[in-house]
Amino acid sequence: MAKRGLILFVGGTGSGKSTSLAALIDYRNRNADGHIITIEDPIEYVHPHRRSIVNQREVGVDTDSYEDALKNTLRQAPDVILIGEIRSQETMEHALAFAETGHLCLSTLHANNANQALDRIINFFPEE
Repeated sequence: MAKRGLILFVGGTGSGKSTSLAALIDYRNRNADGHIITIEDPIEYVHPHRRSIVNQREVGVDTDSYEDALKNTLRQAPDVILIGEIRSQETMEHALAFAETGHLCLSTLHANNANQALDRIINFFPEE
């Protein structure tokens, strides 16, 4: 499994994005030491500590918003950061920053095909 970078699971509603993401986190948790932080709305799968320490944050319960949680994430020295879904420019900016600073960032993006996914990402950053 990659040690750093950005991995996006893309698909339509009910296509298995969250299930695939949970399987990847479970694999990492069972096979590598480290610190995994998840930020989700809501938490869909509970991950017990195995080889990794897993801290799960639920938007609206443990934090007011994705943005508030993401601003404080690096202070907790994570190896892996799971963002439940990228829905805004600020969330995408954080995901890219995490990947660029040597972390592994995993997330989902709602789109029906690869072209639509790229369009959504580009549209997060409008031309000035």
